[in-house]
Amino acid sequence: MSKRPIDFSDRNLQIGGSEIAAIMNMSPWDTPLSLWAKKTGKIHAELSHFEEMEIGVELEPYVAAKFTRKTGIKLRIDNRTFTHPQYPYMVGHIDRWVVGEDAIFEAKTTSAWMEKHWEGEDIPAQYVLQCQWYMGLIGKKLAHIAVLIGGQKFRTKQVAFDAELFATMVEKARSFMKEHVLKDVAPFASAGDSETLLQMFPESQPLNLMLEGALADEMDVLLTDR
Repeated sequence: MSKRPIDFSDRNLQIGGSEIAAIMNMSPWDTPLSLWAKKTGKIHAELSHFEEMEIGVELEPYVAAKFTRKTGIKLRIDNRTFTHPQYPYMVGHIDRWVVGEDAIFEAKTTSAWMEKHWEGEDIPAQYVLQCQWYMGLIGKKLAHIAVLIGGQKFRTKQVAFDAELFATMVEKARSFMKEHVLKDVAPFASAGDSETLLQMFPESQPLNLMLEGALADEMDVLLTDR
């Protein structure tokens, strides 16, 4: 009996621009393990950032309009889903096209606490990766980013396409989907996964184990090797 084709229209079987940073282990919200656990139904997606995301979506037209007023660069909405030509589960949804340029536009909002991450030429890594993902899928060479900080400050940035980085991202995403999501095999846990592990294994009990002497030395060697 032949296997049924995989339905990559299922959102849990897709990798989007907001998720690639987690796969690269460079997201402030998710790790490879937590993203895998959500996509395989081991844990439920947290709603703690829902209102923040909702406000970001509502403010997107304002940020885009202010960008045009500030720079004179015109933008155009495109609501299509873009996919990788070889891997249909790698998808992207851009905020805007840049009219007259080989470029895309992304609108962001953030709190005043995050202003330091946007100083000078700095851009948070997760947004750099998101822009690289979209540019690679669509075939563009430049991304404009505009960010509204704390509702009071406005910054504009640019990200140039990096073909080598995009190739690495594609390979990481391919491995994550093929070796972990489709095979239901968990990625290695990392430093930020304690909450995810507690949700996955709620029956476990935290224990303190004191090691001394030779046992402590052996544990140090094992941790160093790991």
